[in-house]
Amino acid sequence: MIAESEKRKVLKTTKRIISYIENISDESKRKAILARLRNSINKPLSEKFDVLPFLFENLPGEFLGTTDEASSEEKSILSALQLYALSKQGKGRTQNEGDDVPDKFLSFGASLRAIREGDKMEALDRRFNAMITSDDFSEWVVHLRHLVKLIKSSEKNARVDYPRLAEDLFWIARGYKTNVRLQWSRDYYRMNFKGEEENEK
Repeated sequence: MIAESEKRKVLKTTKRIISYIENISDESKRKAILARLRNSINKPLSEKFDVLPFLFENLPGEFLGTTDEASSEEKSILSALQLYALSKQGKGRTQNEGDDVPDKFLSFGASLRAIREGDKMEALDRRFNAMITSDDFSEWVVHLRHLVKLIKSSEKNARVDYPRLAEDLFWIARGYKTNVRLQWSRDYYRMNFKGEEENEK
């Protein structure tokens, strides 16, 4: 079993990196980092030359891998940062995504629940179910990219807790998918009486 302190360190490290990005005073530098993160998507770790220096200098030494494969920490944190960068594309500076978010946004499932309504609900359910039944880490991340874009384009005030997402991806990378599936499903399908009434109208 993975120590709770190790899991929390992934969350705290991701939160620190996002806070650093959000607080860069030079707007062109901040946008360049976000662009490099987006451009590193779909590339193997050995080809992410533009983003590796930024990633490695911001990770604790024990998170760095020792083989040609990315460590679970490297994969989970970089994936969360890439998703964060996708969500910021075309947006100006906003409230820090690394800050604490309301309790109802404890997991990615809860973030999706905020946009689950109306005639698009069935399509969203299919996407969500396809994601959580994936067995491969890379498949999860591909589904997450599509879903983050849906959240971004939604008119609802839905936020994603990217540090918490990195923590959950860490569990997935280590093979503990069941816990994540259960929590995300509970948060996604949790009854929201106000939302149910709105959906029935």
